[in-house]
Amino acid sequence: MYADGDRQMRSVQGGGLRITIARLGIDHMDFSDNPFWESAAAPQVRAGKLRTLAITRAYALAFFEGCLKGQWGDLQRLVAEAGKSYPDVSARRFGALWPR
Repeated sequence: MYADGDRQMRSVQGGGLRITIARLGIDHMDFSDNPFWESAAAPQVRAGKLRTLAITRAYALAFFEGCLKGQWGDLQRLVAEAGKSYPDVSARRFGALWPR
């Protein structure tokens, strides 16, 4: 799966970026506010979901700031710091992603 995805990402004109959040128990809906509609989540589960949502928001906002406003600094910083400020995040660049 990753080999095919890597091939596709390398073919994207203008570059590409893969952000991965590796946290035990994460699921697709953790990238939205859906998990918070259910009030029965244990506090530690809720904390993990809040963290995933915060990471998702930070990267999505930085991506759109770059694409829509040409302000790539926040995304460049997040990618450079992936694994440090958010230890459960890894970032992989494919090609020259942002304008010089």
